[in-house]
Amino acid sequence: MKKVLRTLTLALLALFASTTVRAADHVKVSEKDGKTTIFALSDDPTVTFTATDLVITAGTKTVNFPLTEGLTFEIITESTVIQTAPNASRDVRFTLDNSVKGEGLQPGSTVAVYRIDGQTVGTATVNSNGSVEIPLNGLRGIFIVKSSTKSFKFIKK
Repeated sequence: MKKVLRTLTLALLALFASTTVRAADHVKVSEKDGKTTIFALSDDPTVTFTATDLVITAGTKTVNFPLTEGLTFEIITESTVIQTAPNASRDVRFTLDNSVKGEGLQPGSTVAVYRIDGQTVGTATVNSNGSVEIPLNGLRGIFIVKSSTKSFKFIKK
């Protein structure tokens, strides 16, 4: 257990130390369930451990993450922090069949579909009605859909 904690601590220190080289200003912590927490590096985040948790404190914010959870740490710049697009519709819907169809999207924005290996299946620009359609061309497998306001995974059998 001590070896795991030491390795994790060294990895986090390396992560924080490399931020000046990358000019990043946030640390994004992602949990298995997709929940993310973002810490500003200007708040001087500190990492400590309890018997069961990894604890990150930044400014007045303290978050406990169970050591048994799989966590992902990313160094990001402020421009990569996801924010709600201005005037974005809150009723964004995607349907899946032989194509990916989206409605309620920001006109002029781009939607992309990727295979799980990162290969692009297709991209399209959202029309003035807020709709888009990207054909799957008979492909099956695990796909990722990314729009300016939503990202999700789906399986086509």
